[in-house]
Amino acid sequence: MSTSPPARRRTLLALAVGFCALGVALLAAHWAPTTGYEISLYGATPLTVWIPLGVALVASAYAAVTARSTWAWAGGVVGAGGAALTVCALPIIRGYYFYGTADALTHLGWVKDIVFGVLDPAQMLYPGMHVYSIFISRVTDLPFHRSMLFAVLSFVVMSAVFVPLTVWILTQRRWLVTAGVFAGLCYLSINQVSTHYMSTHPFSQSTQMFPLALYTMALYLVSRRDDAAVGERRLTAIGGAFALFLIGAVFYHPEHAVNLLVVLGFAVVIQIGGRWVLQPDHRLLTQRSLLPHTVGFALLAGGWTILHSRGDRTLNVVLSEVRDFLFGGGSSVGGVVQQRGGALSAIGVSYFDVFLRMFLVMGVFAALSGILILAAGVGRVRAGRSDTGAVVTHLALGLAVLVPASLALFVGNVSKLFFRNLGSIMMVSTIVGVLALGYLPILLRGSVRGRSIVRRLRDLGPTASSIRTALAVVVVVALMTHSLAIMFKDPYIYRPNRQVTEQAMGGYESFFEHQVEGVDDVRLRATDRRYLHAIYGVEEGSQGTGLSGDWESVPNDTLVQLPSKYNESRYLAFTEFDRLRELIAYQQVRYDESDFAALDRQVGVSRVHDSGEVRGYLINGSGNESATG
Repeated sequence: MSTSPPARRRTLLALAVGFCALGVALLAAHWAPTTGYEISLYGATPLTVWIPLGVALVASAYAAVTARSTWAWAGGVVGAGGAALTVCALPIIRGYYFYGTADALTHLGWVKDIVFGVLDPAQMLYPGMHVYSIFISRVTDLPFHRSMLFAVLSFVVMSAVFVPLTVWILTQRRWLVTAGVFAGLCYLSINQVSTHYMSTHPFSQSTQMFPLALYTMALYLVSRRDDAAVGERRLTAIGGAFALFLIGAVFYHPEHAVNLLVVLGFAVVIQIGGRWVLQPDHRLLTQRSLLPHTVGFALLAGGWTILHSRGDRTLNVVLSEVRDFLFGGGSSVGGVVQQRGGALSAIGVSYFDVFLRMFLVMGVFAALSGILILAAGVGRVRAGRSDTGAVVTHLALGLAVLVPASLALFVGNVSKLFFRNLGSIMMVSTIVGVLALGYLPILLRGSVRGRSIVRRLRDLGPTASSIRTALAVVVVVALMTHSLAIMFKDPYIYRPNRQVTEQAMGGYESFFEHQVEGVDDVRLRATDRRYLHAIYGVEEGSQGTGLSGDWESVPNDTLVQLPSKYNESRYLAFTEFDRLRELIAYQQVRYDESDFAALDRQVGVSRVHDSGEVRGYLINGSGNESATG
């Protein structure tokens, strides 16, 4: 299609503006380094970063939507991707020491254990992320706490890249690939309920590998087995790459591999069962068989899990919770939702408000996926006509199985696992939702109202093109902005930023070194124990330091009259993260400012450590003399 000179100039101008704005944003972010703990990464990042990023996103989206030449289109895609990934890389660009205050600190400890020879990676259920982080550290000479940030970012890039590549393999239609680019940059796997995509969390990183799994699967399937140059039984490079990926997926997280196994297993059922109900030349039957890969994958994942007791424990807990729910054992539906919903209700926040902030964009793509699944179910998507239709059928029906299978986890104490699985569901749903856009014109022509809409759009002539362009840019920018706003935990979604400062690490290390042996610790929440892991390693921190790893919480959710609550002395330490989390993110639902102020006024409570970021107190129990005496 030819492009008028004015339209071409507008596209090139948009590209120039977009890349210049992106460069300004990167420099502004680099020149605004963090100086201490920030309760909100978004709020602490100056407007000199956000305004150019917004300009870059709008300009690049316009260029990608309107470009006719491949180079201009690629420039728009790269510019938009650069803007989104700049947001994801802000902890690195702005000099965060580490990111992730919960599981990530324990994973940092495991990395140290492996390097120091205390822990054999083969003893771990999911050593992949830890070994990968060590590899990056060795190649780049970065310290482990920094190499882990780059490892996490690489998975974010992987997720964004392979969504549109999968769409390209299946459609070769540029406008759908463009939609795939922006859908991938929405990072729909992120729900921030029990996932930690921007910090080291092997289950979350495995979820971000899902688009690569679907890409290799689609590439393998569309390379027809009756290709004379390849042969039916001969191992191909694509098949070998698919097998290598499946092997690697097990070592990143075998529990997550179950989700991929569900999709592959159902595809195999279709391929085998279709022999009795489909014509021999049907595309579902002429594609390469997934049976060898699926069987090998299942054996490897099952064998590796059996060798590690943690996988058995997880399965037993899930089965126990489901059994209790079905037979009246006390489990309830959505335990984690009820727990957090109660906390949100205490500060006057509704479920609807949380849904709009965290799940709105997911809902859009879930609806599109649902349309395609229904269309496939009633025969409106003809799988027998093309390889693409066959793969779309595999994905759509696999998603239809994965959703109800995951609902079994939505009970009792394991309901948080549902939200982990929701990430995998949304990775598939992202691709299926984009593919559904390609089928919408076909589905619209199948109804009287749909044909009327198509005719009215055609009657608009050139105006329709301008409307489509404006609407596409507005929708893309709105969806991406909404999604990028919850990339990191933030008070906007009632969660604190998970930044770990160097001062906090050093403060806790000094605090631990000067503790009196035999005096246990209490905590506000679970943060302190994780710092013990990160500083000394998990094995050394749990056994070799003489410090207790099983710390109890402060009773009755109060910091007043602490000595009367203990018979023996206790240590209490907290960071600025802990304090601001309670006061701002959690809106004082458990502790308020007066609680923290009361610590310095209580008889029997002494401040024994203060490094700016970390405060440590010694609580002299009512039945004991001071530990310092």
